[in-house]
Amino acid sequence: MSESPVVIQNKLYVPLRDFSEALEYQIGSVGADAIGMIPKSSNGEATAYINKNSK
Repeated sequence: MSESPVVIQNKLYVPLRDFSEALEYQIGSVGADAIGMIPKSSNGEATAYINKNSK
């Protein structure tokens, strides 16, 4: 990974780009409220979103 994972207040934070690539996804879009992830074998449609503000 480009950066080491860290734990802050019992939550694990990982470099998202490295983590998603390990799961065979790529970052498709980054918005104010969500990050779009696309399977590497996909036709380009975003199929998963991660809410950056979720608890």
